[in-house]
Amino acid sequence: MPFFEAGTEVFLRDWQETVLRVVVRDSALREKDPILGIVNFSLKDVFTESSEVTGLYSLQEGVGFGLVFT
Repeated sequence: MPFFEAGTEVFLRDWQETVLRVVVRDSALREKDPILGIVNFSLKDVFTESSEVTGLYSLQEGVGFGLVFT
């Protein structure tokens, strides 16, 4: 079961140097490497125009392919 809009809070000492990594995993039980892909967000780039971002980002560094919609 995927976790959508799962809330969490973390104190960041320096948000301009912080990178947020979103990992997309496969939920199949027999998978040896369940990571489909990773999306990296630099908070400095995200916060240049507003306090939130909406867009499509491609998966990187995984065995799968596709897009993540935020």
